[in-house]
Amino acid sequence: MRDLSPTLLAAQKEASRRPYIKVVVEDGVGVVSRIDWQRLYTSSEADYHHALTLAGDGSLIRVRVEPPSSGLYYQRVTSPGPGSDFSSWTLLSTAVPGGVALSAQGAEVLLFFVPGSNPDSVFYYRSTDYGQNWVGPNTLASPMPGTDVVWLAAAHRPDGDLALFATVAHKVYVKTRTSGGWSGWSQWPNSANSHSGLATCYSGDWKLVVCGQDSWNSYKVWGCIYGDGAEQPAGTWSSLVDMTEASATASVQLRCPALIQPDVFRAFFVEKHTGQEAYQRPYWAHTLPGQGFSQGLWREPVPFDLTSDYGVAMAYQGSTVWLSTPFGVWQGQLSTATADLTDDVLGLLATASPSGGRVRMELDNSSGKYNAPGSGGLSALRLGSRLRVSPGYHTTAGPEAAPGYVYWIEGWDYHRQGGRNVLVIAGADGRGQTAAWHTRRQFAWQAAQQSVQELVAFLLARCGLPLQVLSSSSFFSTHQPAFALHPGGRGEDGIERLLDMVADLLFFREETACSKYPDLAEATAYSYGTDHVILSAVYSRTAPGINRVQAYGLDVTAESFSWGEVSEVLDRLRQVHDLNLTTAADARERADAGSSRAAREGYSGEVVVPPNCGQEMYDVVEITDPACGLSAARRRVMGLALLYEPGRGLYQHRLRLSGV
Repeated sequence: MRDLSPTLLAAQKEASRRPYIKVVVEDGVGVVSRIDWQRLYTSSEADYHHALTLAGDGSLIRVRVEPPSSGLYYQRVTSPGPGSDFSSWTLLSTAVPGGVALSAQGAEVLLFFVPGSNPDSVFYYRSTDYGQNWVGPNTLASPMPGTDVVWLAAAHRPDGDLALFATVAHKVYVKTRTSGGWSGWSQWPNSANSHSGLATCYSGDWKLVVCGQDSWNSYKVWGCIYGDGAEQPAGTWSSLVDMTEASATASVQLRCPALIQPDVFRAFFVEKHTGQEAYQRPYWAHTLPGQGFSQGLWREPVPFDLTSDYGVAMAYQGSTVWLSTPFGVWQGQLSTATADLTDDVLGLLATASPSGGRVRMELDNSSGKYNAPGSGGLSALRLGSRLRVSPGYHTTAGPEAAPGYVYWIEGWDYHRQGGRNVLVIAGADGRGQTAAWHTRRQFAWQAAQQSVQELVAFLLARCGLPLQVLSSSSFFSTHQPAFALHPGGRGEDGIERLLDMVADLLFFREETACSKYPDLAEATAYSYGTDHVILSAVYSRTAPGINRVQAYGLDVTAESFSWGEVSEVLDRLRQVHDLNLTTAADARERADAGSSRAAREGYSGEVVVPPNCGQEMYDVVEITDPACGLSAARRRVMGLALLYEPGRGLYQHRLRLSGV
C-alpha cells in the first residue's frame, strides 16, 4: 500500500467525505520524454561520414567528409535554432579521411580523423575558442597497431580528460588523454568478426555503442563500457551486451550508431537492408530511468523517418537535443508537456487486475475546449500520452491526492446528445504496453544464462517499462530457465509464461512494473469494516479448481497438496512438465507456486468502500463484517475499480478479494 499523509488518511475514514480526484495528462513515450523532432535544414550534401558536437558557448559544430576526394569540411553555428544558416561549410583539409569524431568540453573542441594517405595514424585538429579557429592537423604520437582505421569516437570527461576510440579490423582500441598527456593504444578483450560503427559518451565511465558482426557473422548492436570507476573499474572493459541483432542470412546490416545521455541513454543506429526492396533507415532506442547502462535494458528500437546509409549524429545541451546528417539538421526538446484535466472530469472508471487495467474518462467539452487535442494548451493530449489518475479527498490541509494509477491513452470519442458534449478518453495500463509489443525476431536464452527476474526485466524494457522488485521468492532471482520467444509473439504472453514458473506476482505502481512475493505471513496493509466503512460486500468460499500440483522436471518430481480441500472434494490435479526443473528443490518450488496460486482461489468476493487512496494490487487487508461472521479476516486484493461520478454522488472503490 502507498503511504498517505495523516490528513488524507483521516479524511478517507470520515463519515462525511468530500471527494477530490486529480487527473493529469503527460506527453511521453512509455516512461521517458517524447522528443518531437523539428527539421531545420534540408539539402543535398553527400550521405557520408560526419559528426556533431556542441561547444561550451552553445555553438553547434558539424563536420562532414565529401567523397570521393573533396576533403574534410566543418561548420560552426553560433546560436543554432530555427532560421539559422546550416548551409555554409568551410574546407578544413584535403587529406580525405574515412571516419571522423568530434568532442567538446568548455572552450575546447577536438576533431579526429584518419587521412587516406596515412591509414595507420589518427590526426586531429584542436580549437580552444569554441570552434572558431583550429590548430592542426596534428598527429597522435603512436600509430595504430594496423591499417584501415574506419570508425572513430571520442568523449571528454567533465574535467577535460578524454578518451578516443578507434576500430582496426575486428578490434577496438582506446587512447586516453590525462592532464594533457596521451597514453598508448590499448586493445579491448572482446571479439567481433568486423565492425560497422562506433559511438561513445561519458557518464561516470565511457559508455559505447558498437555495431559489427559476431563470430557467426550476424550483425549486432552492442553496448560496452570502458571503465572510469562508476559501473566498471577504471581502465578495464566490460563484456558486450546485445541491444539488437540481425541474422547472417537476413540481408540486413546494422551500422553507424550515435549515443548521448541527456536524461536516459538515447541511441540511433542504421538498419540497412540489401535484398529486394532495399532500404537504409535509422532506428532509435533508449534505456530506462534508474537502470544502469551495463544492464543492457533498451526499449525496442523504433524506425525514424529518414533514409540514410551513415545515420545521424547526436548532441545536446540542457533540454535541447540535436540530430544531424550532412544534409539535414533536427532540433527537439526534452521537456514533457502536461495538461491538468481535473476540473473537467464528469466521470471516471479506473481499474486494475492481474490481466491489466483500463480507464474510461468523460471530460466536459460543452465549450469545445477539447476540439483540438495535441495542440496549444492541450499539446500533451495525444495518443500514447500518459494519463495520471490520483484519488484523493478534501482534507483539513486542503485538497490532497495520492499518486495513483497511470494509463496510456489509446483513443477517444466525442459524444454529443441531449445537450451534452463530452470527450470520452480510453486508456490501458502497463499491461497494454506489453500486449502491444510483438517480437521482431527470435529471442532465445540457454539454461543458466538469465534468471526469471532478469528475463522479465528484459521483456518489460523492450516495451519501455522498468521493473522494481518489492519482494521476491528466491526462485524468482535464481531460477535460470531455457526460454524462447518466437517472432510475432506478444511481450505479455512471454511475461505470463515466465511468471507461471514462480509464485511471484506483477502489478503496476504508476508506470513502473512491480514484482511481489505473496507471502502467507505478509503484514496487513489496511483494515476495512472498523474505522473505514464497508458500503456493501459479497464474500465467497468455493472449492479451488486445483488442490494438488505435480511438477515433473528432468528426472525429478515434486508434489504439493491442499489437504483440507482434498479431503472435501477429492483431488483436483494439475501437472506441470518442465525440463528446466533439474533439482528436487526446483520441482518443489514450482509445485508450491502452483499450489499457493490455487489456494488463493478458494476465497473470493468483493467489498465496495469509500476509496482508499493508497490501495494497491495484491495488498493484504483485514475485513471485519460481524453481520457475515468476519472479524479481521485476512484477504488479498486481486482487483480494484475506482468509480467517480460526481453527478450521481458516487465515489467508490470496488475491491476484488481472494485468500492470502
